[in-house]
Amino acid sequence: MGEYQESNGLYGIIGLNDSHARNLIEAVQASFQVSADAARVRLSKLGILGETGGGASLFGR
Repeated sequence: MGEYQESNGLYGIIGLNDSHARNLIEAVQASFQVSADAARVRLSKLGILGETGGGASLFGR
């Protein structure tokens, strides 16, 4: 997950309705063969996904 976040300039919590959240959920589903709900819960518990996103990096790319 860290590689995805870094390559897309994502820092902090990613909002649940963000396209990046959907991509991460799909990646976890494929990697661990779990449901979308299970992937979302795991990513939320790990502090990767949240209700609102943290936004882009202050340092830009």
